[in-house]
Order: sequence, then C-alpha cells, then structure tokens
Amino acid sequence: MTYALVALVGGMAGAAFCFRAARAWFAAAALVAALWIASLSYTAAGFVYALRVLNPALVLGAALGGAAAARFVPARRYLAGASAGLIFLALDASLRGLVFPANPYRVPSSIWLSVGRTMQDYHARPVYHQLATFAGQERMLVFGPNAQLTAQGARTLPLWSPEVSFLFEHGLPPVVAAARLRERGIGYILLTKAPVNEHFLDRSEFFTNPAGTLQPVWADDELTLLKIVSPVQK
Repeated sequence: MTYALVALVGGMAGAAFCFRAARAWFAAAALVAALWIASLSYTAAGFVYALRVLNPALVLGAALGGAAAARFVPARRYLAGASAGLIFLALDASLRGLVFPANPYRVPSSIWLSVGRTMQDYHARPVYHQLATFAGQERMLVFGPNAQLTAQGARTLPLWSPEVSFLFEHGLPPVVAAARLRERGIGYILLTKAPVNEHFLDRSEFFTNPAGTLQPVWADDELTLLKIVSPVQK
C-alpha cells in the first residue's frame, strides 16, 4: 500500500511536468485504474488485495515520477535528499520482500532470515497431493490453493470462475446450485479458512445456508474440504 501511494504521487508529479509528452501513458493508466475499480466487487480479499490489478498503472506512475524527478533533482541542493529518500525506499522494499508475508517491523530481527519461508512451506504441504488423490477425476471448486492442487494433478476450478457465477445469484435454491455443480462434474469444494474469505462467502446463499447439500469431509486449521451432495444422492 505504501509503494502504491509513492507511485501515485510520482504519477501526479509526472502529470505536472510532462503531460503533453505522455498523454498515451496517462490514458493507459486511467484504463487500468477503471479495470481495478471494476474488479473490487469480485475480489475476495477486498481493496488491498485487488491492488495487484492496478500494478500496470503503478509502473507507469513510477516511470512518470522518475521523469519528473529528472527535471527536479539536477539542482545540486536537492540531490542528497532525493538520494537518501530513494535509498530508504529501496531498503524498506528489500526488507519487506525478505520476510514476506510477515511485517518486518512486527517480528524480531533475529528471525528475519527464516520467517520468509512460511509461504514456501505452505505451498509445499504434502496435503495437496493427498487431496488431489482423494478427489480423483472429480473436479474440485477451490477457494485458496488452486495452483498447488493443479500441480498435483487435481482437476480444479477457482471459485471466481464465470462457470460457477450462479452460486452468487440471489434466490437460487441450494439444491439447484448443488445440482448445477454436479452437472459440471464438480464433486468437492475446498475452502481456505480466513475472516476475509468468510465475508466473501457470505454473499452466496449456497454457502450461508446449503440446506444439507454440503457434507464436511475433512478439515485442518487452514482448509476445509466439502463434498457436494445433490438431491438425487440424498
């Protein structure tokens, strides 16, 4: 978020100094920004997580900020301050990348070199292979580790796929939603436990009141596997 604001300020500075020369860049950035705004309602983790869609516009903003700095900094009296600011941002970004997904300012410095392995260890969990084997040839609707399961041979489908957009239709009976999923060869649903994910799932009547169409199969501290039970099966 911090660096998104830096890029935004850079883009505004670039607009002040070189609007005529970079009109196409500004048009492209505006288009990306519009796509980002449109994506907010489709992103489970909300505003901050959706910033990835805005990345192309942020790159343009950073480049325009560099162009503005090239006109502003050559005066020697500003060079030392500008250099110090850029060095600080570079060091901060490097540190955040080292300990990602943790916050380097909220964990002891003694574990900076090891805490960053959390994400790698999460992606390498043996349970993904076990889940892929268990599901077999049935498709699995995944809200979470879609890529990790696909790498293990599972036939996955992300929850935000247009193929299952009907799950978020108001008034659709759960038994009808379950039947549609089964018609598409989807037999299981894997969900990642997190408050932000639960908030997203609350938009779907199928998940808030499945009426017996979702049968718990397995769960741990982070994941829940559900079997889709159609009315015919019951």
